[in-house]
Amino acid sequence: MTTGRETRQMIGKIIASLLMVAVVILLLWPGLAAHFRWNQIISALFNWMHFPAGVLIFVLLCRRRADGGALAGTILLLWILEYLQQFMGRGAQVVDALQGSAGAVCAFMVMGWTQARGAAGRTALGGGAVVLLLAGLMPVFSAWADYVRMYRCFPLIAGFETAAEMRRWEVSGGTLERVPKLATEGRYAAHLAATGADRDYVGMFTDQLVRDWRGMSALCLDVLVPHGQRPRLWVRVDDQMVPQPAYGERFQKRLVLPSGWNRIRIPRSELEVTPSGRRLELEHVARMGVFLEAPEAGTEIYVDNIRLEMPEE
Repeated sequence: MTTGRETRQMIGKIIASLLMVAVVILLLWPGLAAHFRWNQIISALFNWMHFPAGVLIFVLLCRRRADGGALAGTILLLWILEYLQQFMGRGAQVVDALQGSAGAVCAFMVMGWTQARGAAGRTALGGGAVVLLLAGLMPVFSAWADYVRMYRCFPLIAGFETAAEMRRWEVSGGTLERVPKLATEGRYAAHLAATGADRDYVGMFTDQLVRDWRGMSALCLDVLVPHGQRPRLWVRVDDQMVPQPAYGERFQKRLVLPSGWNRIRIPRSELEVTPSGRRLELEHVARMGVFLEAPEAGTEIYVDNIRLEMPEE
């Protein structure tokens, strides 16, 4: 016959095992992070979850005492899990493993703080834990600040003025960088270049943007084409939260650009009609971007001042 204490211990072990399995599943689940990318704050919070995952794994392994062996085992396990992600349809990120490790060290410090007897030791351990927690939250604070800035700058969609703003964009088939020259708005522009790795399309896209465009009269952007080039540029806007809506279900416009500055203006009457004839839902814009069609290696453009023109302008 089992006693009440043995029953509670058994239940505790079952719960601990289930929590451990849940953490491993969340860390290895393929494509899970991509579902949260549309909002940079939620995405940053999701990435920060590696920190409490490190705390949880350490607590489950250390059995109520600040144990250096449990800390080392937790950190090793976190790095192994991060490494395994590349075989599960997710990218292995050093920063995620560092977040988890910081969480484990923070839990170690908090546990040591509860057990320390000297005031100096308690102060050092408690202060170190707070510093680690705040450092781990810095990407979340940065994402929140960028989110606020994004709404304050609207109807400007992109001026590429900060590193945080550049992180809203994904590049496909080439390179994308922020350059401190050739800007028409602020001090910086985005430089998109084809490397030859993808001979079909090279583009830059964002799904982190203000989604309600109903008040606009036109979509505008400035594109500089270096001398001697004549690239074929496409402008694309989606209103569906899927990676690749059917061609007929998204707005797409092809432009052949001459060398020099090109001030592109797409009126609302053109933008809101898809090739299938369906009206684009401007209150639910999901994604936008520009891409080069079949560019040769070395083809490059500078993009700046992506904005919505409002009726009063």
